Amino acid sequence: MILHVVRHAESLANVSRSTQIDCDLSELGRGQAQAVAEELARLGVDRVLSSPYRRTLCTAQAIAERSNAPFEVLPGLHEHHLSAFPPDWPLMTRAELVVNFPALLLPDELADRDWHRPPETDAQVLERMAGVLALLEERYGGGNQRLVLVTHGSPAGKLVQAFMGAEPSRSEVTIANASITTLETTFGKRYVRCVNRTDHLRDASEFAPTQRPTEAVTL
Repeated sequence: MILHVVRHAESLANVSRSTQIDCDLSELGRGQAQAVAEELARLGVDRVLSSPYRRTLCTAQAIAERSNAPFEVLPGLHEHHLSAFPPDWPLMTRAELVVNFPALLLPDELADRDWHRPPETDAQVLERMAGVLALLEERYGGGNQRLVLVTHGSPAGKLVQAFMGAEPSRSEVTIANASITTLETTFGKRYVRCVNRTDHLRDASEFAPTQRPTEAVTL
């Protein structure tokens, strides 16, 4: 099993243009999403699994479309929040996910809202990502599946730490927007093939759209 771990492309929050919890990609971010999609299509993709946030889904959708691969939500890849959500659910509901991402496959267990309530500590996120790895091993570990996991900066770094069997500590693995980190499990052993690859982003600005994306539907 090969895991290509991808942090979402540049978001509006990354460039201080939004304070929304579930913000969209920037124009450069949309170019980065296309650039990482091109590189992953070259490497080969069998399935794309994504956090159910707008910025990760937009990145994952570009990858899935370019590779003609199934595109689905894996809730455990969600963002790491240090503070609690506001009273109103700030993410897309299940119905809004269906409308905004028609090709997206949703697990039966994903509730309409309130499926995650922060805050989380670093140790809790590390434990969550260890659980994600165990789930993937159970589902896909017996074959040669090439999976793309589209997540966020903190979860992506902690997924690498969990893959390596790291204990909770003050050390961090920093993951850049639209970078590729490749992890492989074969014959019961784990290999870190690369971390934080960004060479495919050198020409990302060429992919950036000249028009802003249409507004997402809110029900």
